[in-house]
Amino acid sequence: MSNKCILYARFSPRPKHAMEDCQSIGVQLAACRAFAAQKGYEVAGSFVDEGKSRNDFDRPGLLQAISELRRGWKLIAMRPDRIGSGMGMGVLEHKIESRGASIEYTHDEFNGDSPAKRMVRSVLSAIAEYERELTGMRTSAGMRYRSANGERMTHHDTLPIGRMLDPKDDSRTVVNPEEQEIVDLVAGWHKRGEGPTEIARRLNASRHKPRGKRWHRTTVVRMIERIDRNRR
Repeated sequence: MSNKCILYARFSPRPKHAMEDCQSIGVQLAACRAFAAQKGYEVAGSFVDEGKSRNDFDRPGLLQAISELRRGWKLIAMRPDRIGSGMGMGVLEHKIESRGASIEYTHDEFNGDSPAKRMVRSVLSAIAEYERELTGMRTSAGMRYRSANGERMTHHDTLPIGRMLDPKDDSRTVVNPEEQEIVDLVAGWHKRGEGPTEIARRLNASRHKPRGKRWHRTTVVRMIERIDRNRR
């Protein structure tokens, strides 16, 4: 049996400055190399995906890693969530197994092909997915709370309609009186049952100037979503 392996590492999407400073890829690859050395595997190559979600099938690094695998080779990653999750993980495992290869993880509790080990991987994957979604919900709720209290949560060029930078403190936002008038109009039209397309047409026919060349349906949809959130 071949003792060759391919290493794979991935980190999730994050702000540009954090991606530039991220040490995650290096840490993962170092752990994979140490694991390969411990097992006596020869490293035939390493591939990475930066700023990619585990649910993202458009991962050139992973697809290239799988294409390089040969019968008896191993694909090594730190944990299953570096490869994928849910049904997507099943698809990827099938692609790897169809090449006569297998996956091994530096966290040894995930290794093995018995029904019990597969069950453990499935349960841990489900828990990780739940924790990810829960963290996302908490983050969104926290950002909405901070935004409602005047903290600037986005770049100044992408502030929501109705808000502007506080002239005294650019880390905070305040109501933009002219744009708030537009928000109030949209809220009224939306309450009467008018849709985003009709509201965008009304705005383009009004005296209210958009930030760009014209009012678009997508801009109105975002305004309505924010109005509905603030009513909850």
